[in-house]
Amino acid sequence: MKFLQKVLLTLATSIILIIMIFTGLYLVRDRLQTTSKTTSQIELRKNELLKIIANNSLDSKVDENNLDTAQLKGIVASLNDPYSTYFSTTEYSDFQNSLDEKYEGIGIGFNQKAEGFVVTKVLKNSPAERSGILVNDILQKVDNQNIANLDFSVIGEKIRGKSGTSVRITVTRNTNSIDYDVVRSPIANELVNLDIKGSVATIGVSSFGNNVSAKFKEIAQKVIDNKEVSYIVLDLRSNTGGLLQESVEIASYLQKPGQTVVIEQGKNDKMTLKTTQKEISLERYPLVVVTDRFTASASEILAGSLRDNRNAKLIGQKTYGKGVVQSLFTLNNNDTLKLTIAKWLTPNGTEINKQGLNPDIKVLETEDSLKKAIEIVQSPQ
Repeated sequence: MKFLQKVLLTLATSIILIIMIFTGLYLVRDRLQTTSKTTSQIELRKNELLKIIANNSLDSKVDENNLDTAQLKGIVASLNDPYSTYFSTTEYSDFQNSLDEKYEGIGIGFNQKAEGFVVTKVLKNSPAERSGILVNDILQKVDNQNIANLDFSVIGEKIRGKSGTSVRITVTRNTNSIDYDVVRSPIANELVNLDIKGSVATIGVSSFGNNVSAKFKEIAQKVIDNKEVSYIVLDLRSNTGGLLQESVEIASYLQKPGQTVVIEQGKNDKMTLKTTQKEISLERYPLVVVTDRFTASASEILAGSLRDNRNAKLIGQKTYGKGVVQSLFTLNNNDTLKLTIAKWLTPNGTEINKQGLNPDIKVLETEDSLKKAIEIVQSPQ
């Protein structure tokens, strides 16, 4: 009897196992068929699209070399993340040059806001400045083409160009439309600049490009060598960010070693970036930070760190509110993926994404924030 029960149990187990195997096979086959069907539908839509273009487009020739790249860009675009980008080799080079503010063009920076593409930066002694373009102008047209529906990178390509050539920039300012014919030239902006007036040293950082911390070190040494300087104003207006590590390096010259600069919260882990020991330090100087609505990303990290760790006052307008971190991934074809991998928090745990940092002392855009900052840094605490 026991033998018969054992045989029946073994037989039942085998039957169940066989059913599971075949069920699994059917599930796998069904999944493969579904995937194949989906892929087939995508190919059909793609072929249909190419056929319509070939039969109806004024420029009916599709560049096959760019087709694959366009599809890859589409995958990244489907994330609906404004900060994740697929760069071709050329586009990545342009991106790096924009961080270092070295290129041929007119010398402006711009960001997309609710009101349109707003000029956030006009470099000193640039063609744009000489022509009269101002921060807060809203870009409307480039060479008489309306840019409202163009991609951010496409607009940049249209504005940049060979030195000596001209580009027409149409802006809106206080509801007035103004045309500027601007002659492009080589742009090589100093990312860190120093202005000393009496006891106040104003240090401006316009972008966290490659090796900007090395330039900051030179500026810091000049401040230390000037015995009249007793106060520092850090000007981060129109600094839209750049390389995170460079902002951490600069924070190390302004704070004590071992202090938290930023907390990164990734998909699976958390990382804290801290200041390191430097040969020279500006930590002993009373300091205030000037911000505006275009102070973003790495510059917000630096401003938040200085406020949390040194109780430095932020003066000006609320910052942009880019509280996420991107990492660069080099692909097998040498293109580059810039992908959002984490959100960041200030040392005190404040999350600023889409919120920004509110100033301790608000100054209207129509007023002189820098002048106000110089007055406040010298006032008794």
